[in-house]
Amino acid sequence: MIGETATLPAKVQSNNTKTQKGVKMKKAEFVDLVQKQGGYQTKKEAEQALNAVTNAITEALTKKEDVALIGFGTFTTAFQKGKTGQIPGKPGQTYTTKDKYVPKFKAGKKLKEMVESAS
Repeated sequence: MIGETATLPAKVQSNNTKTQKGVKMKKAEFVDLVQKQGGYQTKKEAEQALNAVTNAITEALTKKEDVALIGFGTFTTAFQKGKTGQIPGKPGQTYTTKDKYVPKFKAGKKLKEMVESAS
């Protein structure tokens, strides 16, 4: 929860994948964390809760509706205009992308503060 410090179980800590930006938590490890933080009895319950949240956010975004979770952040859609560019390393060859909507996330103040204080 926002405002509470989460301690990852040893199993979660040891199975993470290192990336250039830090540690990448896999879905199964995140479900373990959701189970612990949410007080769910089983991993299945925790995964159902996680899926419900991600599905609800996805559905809202597909309808071009913003989802604001105060303190955590805001999910929005943004129009991205198509562009034409040159393919690197291939002189004279170009590519074109189409206009499309893309999902965006802007972290909330509390989330930013917690991440900053953890570093």
